[in-house]
Amino acid sequence: MMCIITKTKMNKVYYIFIVLFFCSLALPVRGQKALDETIQKNVSLEKDLELLRKDSAKVKNSIKDMLLQIEKDSLKNKELSMRYNSLLSLTSQDSIIVLNQYVDSLENRHKSLQESISSIKKDISKKNVDLRNADSELQDMTVYSEIQKQQTYKNNKLYLNQRYSQMSSKKLTEMSNNIDEFNSFEDFSDYQKRIAATLNNKELYDNAWECVSAGNDYQNVDNLRSGINTLLEIKKDDINKGVYKLTKEQFSELDSLDIRLSRFNSGIKELKKIVEEINKDEDVVRIRSERKSSSKRDCLDLIKWYVIPEEGSEKDKIYQRYFMMIPYLEKLLKDYWNELKKNPFDTPTKSEKIIANLIVI
Repeated sequence: MMCIITKTKMNKVYYIFIVLFFCSLALPVRGQKALDETIQKNVSLEKDLELLRKDSAKVKNSIKDMLLQIEKDSLKNKELSMRYNSLLSLTSQDSIIVLNQYVDSLENRHKSLQESISSIKKDISKKNVDLRNADSELQDMTVYSEIQKQQTYKNNKLYLNQRYSQMSSKKLTEMSNNIDEFNSFEDFSDYQKRIAATLNNKELYDNAWECVSAGNDYQNVDNLRSGINTLLEIKKDDINKGVYKLTKEQFSELDSLDIRLSRFNSGIKELKKIVEEINKDEDVVRIRSERKSSSKRDCLDLIKWYVIPEEGSEKDKIYQRYFMMIPYLEKLLKDYWNELKKNPFDTPTKSEKIIANLIVI
């Protein structure tokens, strides 16, 4: 239709152009201006004509695209029709049975899931109750733990007041290592310093006791006594310096230990004196020189008078003052006597050699 309109317009333009041409021959020169205007309009019409041609081309392309789209839609409609027919063919009785079975299966599964969900909800509810109970028990345990910790703190402070012989270095070390768990308690700073002071005092006590009981470091007796006397002279606590007065029991124990230490060197002298007196006893020397087994009993009776003095005698007083107070020296004397009882002729015995090598400071 657009093509027919375009041809009609072109015929009219050619006709007008011919008429104007002949008119221009008949017009005078003064009508030339009107002719120019007419030509100008004709040029404008030519431009319009060109635009119409372009519009015509666009219209043709649009029509072509529409036809292609119609063809695609037709193919799609055909495909849908085929799928529709296929679906119709599936609606047989067997297919419906299968579908019903599938639906039943889904319903059963749904029911099973519902039951599982219900069971899970019950389980969650029970667990929530258990959790609340556990939380309540935990709170009770926390309160109990706090009470227990308070009691431990109290017991520890009492422990620090005991005799050093009743204390354990291991326990004191554990108390020191676990001290931070009581940092919120009252008098914690004092407690902390008391443990440190007690550890030092316990070490001094143990070293001093090892000296009198086993002879360890006996040549350092004076230094041990100096440390003990420093503790005995403390009259009151000085928390800032971490210095604490000994309890009555601790004072008594360290004072007694200091007395033992003070007698150590004199006790060595007395022990050496016993051995020398036995070895210089004329009767003992004579019997030993004879080395008669029949004289063994006589020899031991003579030696026994030096080693085991009669109660209340001067030698007994010496024994009580030194050997009863210093277990190490008493043990050496007993070992010496036991060795002599086996063979009073075979000298010097093992213990006798040890006694001979003891140094008096």
